[in-house]
Amino acid sequence: KIGDQIPWKEAVVLELGCGVGLTGLVAATLGAKLTVLTDLEVVTSKVTEKNVICNSTAGPSKTCGYRVTRAGGKVLAMPLSWGDQKDEEATQNRIEEIMRAKTRKSKQRDSRIYPDLIIIGDVAYQHKPGAPSHFDVLISSLMKFVGPNSKVIFGTRMRMPASQDLLDLFRQHLEEVVCVEAHDLDPSLVEIGRKHNMSIHVLQQK
Repeated sequence: KIGDQIPWKEAVVLELGCGVGLTGLVAATLGAKLTVLTDLEVVTSKVTEKNVICNSTAGPSKTCGYRVTRAGGKVLAMPLSWGDQKDEEATQNRIEEIMRAKTRKSKQRDSRIYPDLIIIGDVAYQHKPGAPSHFDVLISSLMKFVGPNSKVIFGTRMRMPASQDLLDLFRQHLEEVVCVEAHDLDPSLVEIGRKHNMSIHVLQQK
């Protein structure tokens, strides 16, 4: 069951290519301990951050910049351009900074903190045939955040060959543990889910 593979409660969640941040904010509402929403700087500063503010009750933190959601979890939006090492390091450092704030045990402080869940939505829609692919840099960034116990949740709509190409890339680098059609999760999605070939995939380290 897909629900058994997605431990939202108390999870550290990272969303890549978050856009408006809806999916990550839902994760925060479901009880995630920390949700980090990432996209291009122009997106996070002009769109995502506004939605974070609308869906939080307190913040920002003076030291780490996060806000507190109605469910009590921490959430923030920050730029991460796929393949950009500085952005990747900044994101990892922010996760470490927030999660270690109240950690005193030296063993815990020395170990790298990986996200429990990494969310990737329908990110293939802008890829045009013959255009340079952004999939390689997405995979590169993704694999730097996938830990031994991380789950990657990829939701996609097979609207073009590139959508299948991206899914195949994920399957090359990760082990798929669950694949479910959207309409099997929610009966209200029967018509639109089948029409647009929408599916959700849960993957992990091989």
